[in-house]
Amino acid sequence: MSDGFPPPPPGYTRMGRDGESYGPQILIANGITIAFAIITYTTRMYVKAFMIREIRIEDYLVTLALLGAIGRLATQVLLVDRYQFGQHIWDYEMANIDKWHFINKIALLIYLFAIACAKSAMLLFYIRLFGVHRRFRWLCYGLIFITVGYCTAFALVTSLSCKPISAGWGTFIEVNQAECLDQVSLSVITGGFNIATDVLIVILPLPLVAKLQLKLSDMIGVMAVLATGFIVVAVAIVRQVMILGAGMHSTDFTKVSAQIDMWLSIELNIGVAGTCLPLLAPLRKKVQPAFSSIVSLLRSHGSSRSNLSDEEAARRNSDATKVGSTSSGSTSDMTHKPAYHSPLTADNDIPRAGSRDKYHF
Repeated sequence: MSDGFPPPPPGYTRMGRDGESYGPQILIANGITIAFAIITYTTRMYVKAFMIREIRIEDYLVTLALLGAIGRLATQVLLVDRYQFGQHIWDYEMANIDKWHFINKIALLIYLFAIACAKSAMLLFYIRLFGVHRRFRWLCYGLIFITVGYCTAFALVTSLSCKPISAGWGTFIEVNQAECLDQVSLSVITGGFNIATDVLIVILPLPLVAKLQLKLSDMIGVMAVLATGFIVVAVAIVRQVMILGAGMHSTDFTKVSAQIDMWLSIELNIGVAGTCLPLLAPLRKKVQPAFSSIVSLLRSHGSSRSNLSDEEAARRNSDATKVGSTSSGSTSDMTHKPAYHSPLTADNDIPRAGSRDKYHF
């Protein structure tokens, strides 16, 4: 093809901007997970600023990670709205694919910076929590060094991957004509480091957590944090499988790249949220008494209503008994009182069997 794009499948008609797009799904997935990250981050900072009253370096790192996640969302909105992000390669316009290539590379660099901040923040939190164990502390420092090191290395390789360097940031045609490193292979290596560090960050505190004597509610909180870590690992594995599959063999690289980019954002957003979750324990302890009071109030209100219903039923039964007693007394009085005789109760006025009634009822 004259534009250098791979040919579409047989029978497919190129539709340009009106073609099929995965952009809306990407924005929805990113928007939902980043909302979760923002909520947990806001709650974390409230706890640190107004309850613990202490802001540490890991809080600044989490802030930078969240800003990176928001920056990635902004790039995706821009790409979907203006530059056909999420569409098939054969529907792209040449000017748009050049913009997509440039902005997508910036988004990748933002991801590497933000994920390094998020992982380092979690490891620094581990050191605050279990730092008395010297071996554990040095393992955490070692993981921070590895994480920051490989993220920095891949950021440099991504920025300088073509010869000449300017071609890596140039147009689609310039990239094809230059000598560049295989971006898919770089993504596979980066994903491998990501998965390895994610797994280590999740399992590293498990032996120490197992020795803690925690209440059931505290243990549930710890398990929720660990579950978030395992979700991050699962997302990273899904992305790696996608790279090894469609990423290496599909000619429709714009669509595949957009889907991989979506999983990068989900991984980052959930990672930021997972870093914030452990700091929510003080808020739970503060909110729990108020919640328990509300529950007790609702239960007491329900019990009082039940007691009132029982009292009302007893009163009605009592009234019914009194009415019955009064009725019986009246009948007895009418039977035994001789002082007053109604004409209808005189013996001569009572209808007799076989006789003609004086009064017809």
